[in-house]
Amino acid sequence: MKKGEEFLGLMIEVIDDIIDSPRWKDNDTPMPGGIIELGAKINNGNQYRTIRENPDLKLLLETIENYEESLNDDWMPFEILGLKLPEAFSFIQKIRTIAKNSLIHEFDQKIKEAYKEFKP
Repeated sequence: MKKGEEFLGLMIEVIDDIIDSPRWKDNDTPMPGGIIELGAKINNGNQYRTIRENPDLKLLLETIENYEESLNDDWMPFEILGLKLPEAFSFIQKIRTIAKNSLIHEFDQKIKEAYKEFKP
């Protein structure tokens, strides 16, 4: 097991929280999304850094961080990662499937392929 891989379960938990957020249904009302960020769940900067330093998890982490920031902002943005909100929602659902069903060394390539489906 590479460094950072022990946090995959927490990463999936945050993705689930993002998908389950009420912000998707009411994105025009100002309110923070209430997503407990991965960094807060881990609560250890050195351990969090191990995820970022793992090339197999880096893109997944960056994707999660973008969604955390977007949903926790008082005003929901019109786009996340350059995707309009309906596509952004579908993309994060696809990311959850990738994180749950793929080998960790496949994440980077599969995330890039999934993104191309939504933004060719």
